[in-house]
This record gives sequence, structure tokens and C-alpha cells, in this order.
Amino acid sequence: MSSHADRPHARLGGSKAKRWINCPGSVKLSEQFPDDGPSKYAAEGTAAHELAEACLRSNRDTDSYIGLEFNGFEVTKDMAEAVQVFVDHVRSAAVNGEMLLEVQFDLEPLKPPEPMYGTADGVVWTEVDGHWFLQVIDYKHGRGVVVPAIDNDQLKMYALGAVVAARRQPTAVTVTIVQPRAGAEPIRSETFAYDELKTWWGRAKAAAELAQTEGAPLKAGDWCRFCPAHAQCPAQAKHALVLAQEAFSPIEDEPEAMEFPDPGLLTAEQIGRILQALPVLEDWAKALRAHASQELEAGNEVPGFKLVSKRAVRRWKDEDAAMATLRQMGLSDEDITVKKPVSPAQAEKALKAHYPRGAAPKVDDLVTKNSSGTKMVSENDPRPAVLSVKDVFTALTPPEEE
Repeated sequence: MSSHADRPHARLGGSKAKRWINCPGSVKLSEQFPDDGPSKYAAEGTAAHELAEACLRSNRDTDSYIGLEFNGFEVTKDMAEAVQVFVDHVRSAAVNGEMLLEVQFDLEPLKPPEPMYGTADGVVWTEVDGHWFLQVIDYKHGRGVVVPAIDNDQLKMYALGAVVAARRQPTAVTVTIVQPRAGAEPIRSETFAYDELKTWWGRAKAAAELAQTEGAPLKAGDWCRFCPAHAQCPAQAKHALVLAQEAFSPIEDEPEAMEFPDPGLLTAEQIGRILQALPVLEDWAKALRAHASQELEAGNEVPGFKLVSKRAVRRWKDEDAAMATLRQMGLSDEDITVKKPVSPAQAEKALKAHYPRGAAPKVDDLVTKNSSGTKMVSENDPRPAVLSVKDVFTALTPPEEE
């Protein structure tokens, strides 16, 4: 099993497909900014992918790897439980088919304008009455951004890569995102005919060709989120300004009349309009702050701002020595240590080890699952809405008699 972190990445790769297809100019613009390497979240995602591959190739479950390391990250119970969702789904999808893992592909036979290649997490080919059906399954370890399966350019590129690698034309294609930690439905899929994949390639190839040209068009959208040029992209800055003007000014006002009203004085329609604009404004502001901080760290001036040290956090130089000294000072172990019960997941693992020859007792009756509250999201989010207080009282109020 090769290291996922060491694999080369195409300039026009699948993970960035939505960006370069919608904004061809982002390809050359991004090259003007240094690559800081993968974030800690991306590195942890790589570790989760390596764990999934190890399990599927060895026919073991993820909990057997707890405590071991992949890509510098220790496999925790949380990681194991999340990755197991992907492992179980791939195994289920491959019951009557051919399972292929970490399928490396190259679209060179399709004559792209520059090298386009990548790796699909899981591919399953199933033959039914002489017809081939393709499944492409992609794992996402992230919590923050819910990745949709519908109209997903990355998955369509992986599906096309699987077709080219196998030299096999499917009747239908199903693409699936497995993302257990984002709070949404953990498994999301879309199925479409092979002709739709060919249509997608026409659009993608045209965008790839446009990306080679000088002055390729820039277009702002939700694909800007992780773009290296986010903070200095003229299209993104213009887009953010337009959204701010539309959100905070009456339609008929001029841009210079923009003001920030008291939220309590806004109508429901105004609140909805502003909330739709906020993610773009927040992302752009975050990228701008990060860029300004990098400039200051490099010794460049940003008028009106400077770098200062963060608040210092006190830690023991040597925990064992500190505990021994505190005991000499008269403190007991109860004074200087914190004990708490293990989590339900940790208890289940201990019970499995304690009952190696039989079914371990269940802890379901001892466990409660309580949400920490509600979270406001866009109406396009796949998670089901919860009842509001108004809805509850409406449901409990009997209808008036006629």
C-alpha cells in the first residue's frame, strides 16, 4: 500500500475540478501564491483514507487499528467509527461486483489539453444481464463543509477515470459521498446515465482548454472557498462588494449609501437575503486576514496593523515531576488528578475484549443521545429541519370548531 500523501497531484485534478471548471482563470492566478502544503485537516483526512484502504485490503475492521498511526496521526475511536461507515458501504456495494481500491487513472486517451489524472477511493463494477454498472465511492473525513453528491465535478471526473482505466462502458453510473462526521446524512448518492458523463467531459475539457489561455475568465462562487488566490482575486472582491451592497442597502440606493441596520428592525426577507450573502463575505474576510498576517510575518507593512504574541498558556514542564512535588506539598491524588467515565464507544470496545468468545452485552439501555441544540443552515442543506417552537405549539393546538 503506497502512501497517499506522496502521490502527485494534477494541476487540473479532481479535488479542484469544481473550481477550475467554473473559474478557468483560477488555475494561473493560484500559481502566483505559495503552496503552504496540506493543512492538518487534510493530513488527517489522508490518514483516514490510508486506514480505510488498509481495512479493505486486509478484510479487517477499523477498531483493530486503534492506537496505530497513519500519516503521523494515531487512529482514535472517533476516526475508526467514521472510517468504518465507508468500509461497510464499500463492502456492501461490492457484494455482487468487482471492488477496486485507490484506482489511479489518467485521462490521456481522451486528449486533454494538459495531464489530467487522479485516484478514486473506491470503484465497484457490477455486471447484470450483459450490462455494466459503475459505482464510484469517495470518502470525506471533514466535519465543516457538507459535500453534495449531486452534480459533483470531482466524482464525475473519478467516474470518467474509472471508465478509461477499465476500458469499459457502463449503462449507468452511481457516485457516492460517504461523510460521517459532518452532521448530515452520512451517505449521499446520485445515479445517471453514461451519456451524462460524456456531456460533462465536453464541458470540463472546454474549461481546461480555456484555463491554458492568457486572461482566462475569473468567476466567483462557492468554489472559491479553498482557492489560494481567494484574498487577492479581483472577481471575488467584486463579488463580495456586490453582495454587501445588495444585502445591506435598499435596492434603489447607491453603493455609498450602504449601512448596517439594527437586526431587530429587519424584515424576514431582508434577514434571509443578508444570511445568504454572509458566507461569501465571511470567507473572503477570513482569507484577507490570513493574507495580511502572512504579509506581516514576512516583514512587510500592512498600514494600521501589527503582530503581537498570543496569550501564553501555562503547562507543566514535566507532569510526573509536577505531580510528585504537589504530593510533597500535601495535596492528595484526588486534588491533582481528574477521573471520568470512559465513553460508550470505549466501553463497547472493552466489553468486546472481555467477551472474546461470545456476544458482548449491549450498553444501549445505558446510553442517551442528546443533541447540543440546533444549528441554522441553508435550506439546501440535506439534513431534515427540526420543528420550531411555533411549529410545536401549532401542532398541539386543536383546530377551532366550525
